[in-house]
Amino acid sequence: LDRLNIEIAVLSETKKKRRGIEEIGNYIRIYSGVNKEVRAKKGVSLVIRKKFKRCMKKLEYINDSLVQVDLKMKERI
Repeated sequence: LDRLNIEIAVLSETKKKRRGIEEIGNYIRIYSGVNKEVRAKKGVSLVIRKKFKRCMKKLEYINDSLVQVDLKMKERI
């Protein structure tokens, strides 16, 4: 993503369990998946460049296939 200068990416079918946020290099990964007791399936991740962390105003895990993140931006990306 860095090499391609991608600011925000959405990944589906990640098969990552649980919900959470982790830092990976210059990015923040927000993920939502099935409970840890369930066989891995579905899952979604939002990968956002760290510079936008301060722009995050709302984070809502809706289900294992949907996450909502509201960003307040001063300019277009």
